[in-house]
Amino acid sequence: MSDPQEEDSNALPPYSAPPDQLLSAEDSRLLDKFAPLPGGFDEEAHGVFHWIIDDWSEKLKQSQEKSTVFSQELTLAGCQWQLYLYPQSTLYPAYVGMRLRCLTTDVVPNDWEKCLVFGLVIDNINNRISYENATSRFRVSHKIPASVYDKFTIRKSLSERQTYNDKPVIEDDKLRISIYMRTVLDETGVLWDYFKKGYDSYKQTGYAGLLPQERYLPLAPLLQTLYNIKPLRAAIDSARSAGNEPDKLLVLALRELFAGMKSSSRPMSTQKVEAVIRLLGPHGLHSAPNNQIYEFTSTIMDSLVKGLTKATHSNHVELLLGGLKRTTIKRVGVDPKQLSFFQRLNYSDKTVVDSPVNPLRLNIKGFHSVTEALREHFSLRVLTGADRPRTKGIVPYDATEKIHLLQLPSVLFIHLDRFEVAGSPAKVTKSDTSIEFDEVLDMSEVASDSDIHSSSSRYTLYGVMVHRGDGDKGNHFCILRPTIDDKWFLFEDEIVVPVRREEVFDKYETKDLQCSFGEASRQKEIVAAKRFANAYMLVYVRDDKTSKIIGV
Repeated sequence: MSDPQEEDSNALPPYSAPPDQLLSAEDSRLLDKFAPLPGGFDEEAHGVFHWIIDDWSEKLKQSQEKSTVFSQELTLAGCQWQLYLYPQSTLYPAYVGMRLRCLTTDVVPNDWEKCLVFGLVIDNINNRISYENATSRFRVSHKIPASVYDKFTIRKSLSERQTYNDKPVIEDDKLRISIYMRTVLDETGVLWDYFKKGYDSYKQTGYAGLLPQERYLPLAPLLQTLYNIKPLRAAIDSARSAGNEPDKLLVLALRELFAGMKSSSRPMSTQKVEAVIRLLGPHGLHSAPNNQIYEFTSTIMDSLVKGLTKATHSNHVELLLGGLKRTTIKRVGVDPKQLSFFQRLNYSDKTVVDSPVNPLRLNIKGFHSVTEALREHFSLRVLTGADRPRTKGIVPYDATEKIHLLQLPSVLFIHLDRFEVAGSPAKVTKSDTSIEFDEVLDMSEVASDSDIHSSSSRYTLYGVMVHRGDGDKGNHFCILRPTIDDKWFLFEDEIVVPVRREEVFDKYETKDLQCSFGEASRQKEIVAAKRFANAYMLVYVRDDKTSKIIGV
């Protein structure tokens, strides 16, 4: 597509551009219809421009001769814009093509950017009911100065009677092109970014991201979360003892990784950490399917606590990440007097187990919020289905369960049970249950009869781990607040993106954040993964420990 030629400037079509004047009621209505302001964002400027074309046939001929047809320059938000019209699209001859270009990008610094929402409408001059339109948004920059519609509409449809109106768009060789534009203020600095054309995570956020292997998809979000826990990072850095035990090897692998994450401006590979992870557990962790995220996370955190306790000769990390809970399972429905002498020898009506709190596995089926699910989790409940204990692992029996919190960790991990194996053949399924989570959580309210003090039971949300995709596939990412400032970042492997808090708590409309370009499909998928329906792990930090835990 050729650029406008200087000699064409004397032959510009009739044109009106009133951005500095009050819009008519009709233009205001159509501006809201074709270029709506995304929810939660503020507008910098808006304008409506109309271009009357009374020689469509001549414009088509110009286009067929590879000559560019273009509007006068438009002025909006201190920038110059221009609409290029291709009555015969260069790539798709049966279509009309258009390109909205920002001319200002030729004279601005390389890092200059601006967010634009715009609608393009071709309509009948005498009857606006007959029209074709498209609405888009893009982040205009020095590298990407134009938004392109190679297939705006099929050209012959403009000359045909509309199904909803007797009039065609083109009548007496005339039509009107209207441009509805808004520039949007972007507090994140990355709204509608492509993330594929030179996006630099480290330059934009100060974080470089990670490069995990595919079979350990839940690993990167977990490592990003652990890295941003300040005392954990300090404990790992101070652990110098060597050895061949997997627990100690994990500590050493994390120390090397975290040192690289602190100093490198490029994404770090998690290969060495993954090599150690394969040694953990009775059979090793050779992969991490979605239905085993809880077991995967538990194994890594348990090994990390053990390794650091051995290496530092301190239980500091156990207090930080472990916590302590007591689970009592009591058998019901059996009278010991009815058992024989030999049966009574091995009979016990109660099992008591003390174990770490983290990660706290939470059933979310049938609950509206995490608080509701937690109350149920810590109440006296009858075990049913697969939860029923078994006699010597074979015969299930009726029992009740009660969980008491004895000691709260400084950082609380709550695993939301979304994945399970079902069907024949077995297939991992994912629950899309929408469950709300609050920014502030008071554990004394959900476990009121536990031995914890209210002064140390209040937590504030620090991170959310999210899965986008189906039960047996998809990607994992996390949204974290790495500092005490209320600034949130999305970490998905090597990409790190600033996000608004509205995105963390699902107080946004997907359409307000999605970009209209196919090149930005990854961003569309990230945005579409609504947090309440896709979050699988919540990370909370105790309020009385915040200043010691959160920070670089």
